Amino acid sequence: MDLYKSQFIQDNKPAQKKYYPWVGTGDCLSWDKDKWAKYEFDEKFPGYKKCDKLSTYKTIKTKEKRGKMVSRETLQCDIPSQTFDSACYSNTPGKIWACGGCSTGVVSASADGGCLFPSSPMYHFAK
Repeated sequence: MDLYKSQFIQDNKPAQKKYYPWVGTGDCLSWDKDKWAKYEFDEKFPGYKKCDKLSTYKTIKTKEKRGKMVSRETLQCDIPSQTFDSACYSNTPGKIWACGGCSTGVVSASADGGCLFPSSPMYHFAK
């Protein structure tokens, strides 16, 4: 380091050049922290949705009991004492989701897609 700072080196080093990035980078050099986080999310979790916004997240079963109609609401992955950040979901009503699956960004072949729950730090980036 001392050699580099010597007067001889400083007097004889080549002029600084500006290196321009590839034109395909677009405007990414001006992105803020949130824009980069959204980009990284889209790369890791492409097409992920918000689990609680999917039509098969909530199932309402209605049956008659002693002359009265009784409704019971069931939420996917609502398991006592367990929380999940992600799931591989199904668009088929009544089909059980893979709760906790899809956390790596890979959707299993038996699922219709991946989704994130509000407990996920990336939830707000999901569609």
